[in-house]
Amino acid sequence: MKLAISHPPRLGETAYLTVTVVSVFDAPNSESRLKLPKGAVLLGGDLRWQGSLKANVPVQFSAAIKFVETGQKTITAVAESIESATSSVGGVDEVVLDVAETSGQFHVYDPRTPQPIEKLVPGHAPVTVYPDAPPVLSGTQPPAIPVPSAVPTPTSDPPVQRSESVPIGIKLAISHPPRAGIAQGQRARAVLDSHQVR
Repeated sequence: MKLAISHPPRLGETAYLTVTVVSVFDAPNSESRLKLPKGAVLLGGDLRWQGSLKANVPVQFSAAIKFVETGQKTITAVAESIESATSSVGGVDEVVLDVAETSGQFHVYDPRTPQPIEKLVPGHAPVTVYPDAPPVLSGTQPPAIPVPSAVPTPTSDPPVQRSESVPIGIKLAISHPPRAGIAQGQRARAVLDSHQVR
């Protein structure tokens, strides 16, 4: 299944959601639904579809929404097919947005890892915690297929061998804020601005 949004909306702006559901086998007892977060208002369309899926034949339903409050918002689409009283199959997709008064922004995370959690540490600014991995994309456009870099044209001059330091930017993530009391009177802190490679 796939959940798509027309664009990252700003506060009060209409956006259009489309859910596409497809099954690799016939699924006569199927249902799909959209779960809207707090602050999202349905303007039109459907939040739920129920029916029979034919193998490899996609079904779509759409909804128009707007946000009446700002903040990070997660829209979730769920699909399920009941095979028996004790067995079902299904899928989940979601879109994470930052909604502001003047703009909206996508946040796309690696689906294999949990989403980041913001934790408050007494005496410090909020810490964003990535349990396993950072987001793979933040921006105002949905993710695009990466384009390979251009291959440099060889020159007639032989390459010059140099031995010098090259700064490489490093992003540091911490798995969780450390507990107090590990070493009395001491605080754990990690800062890394750049790394020199020789």
